[in-house]
Amino acid sequence: MCSLCAALGGSRYWTDAAGHDEFRHNGGKVTLRVEREKRVNFLNHILAISGLSISDWGGNSYVLEDGNGRRENVYNLAGIWDAVDEMVTTPCDPLDADFLEKMTVVAGSEKK
Repeated sequence: MCSLCAALGGSRYWTDAAGHDEFRHNGGKVTLRVEREKRVNFLNHILAISGLSISDWGGNSYVLEDGNGRRENVYNLAGIWDAVDEMVTTPCDPLDADFLEKMTVVAGSEKK
């Protein structure tokens, strides 16, 4: 997808809940801003294990970055995982036992 299409709203993805009546929080529709903020926070917990981080770029795309400053601009969740696979030397498998153990440790340390 070209940058112009993404800037004009082409970055909406089928998993986006924002604005849909089916996904309400406390009686109100989920806003795109809140949804993206929660998504970025959640993804950063997962990606930190691989030494990556992600940020929202203007509500239209995401910027994935590794510890060396290498960056990739991506537009949706599928694009994020494709870019992660390109940036890490070991594939990111969310069902891998070692990965799940690390997530458990991270989640436990955050509760303290």
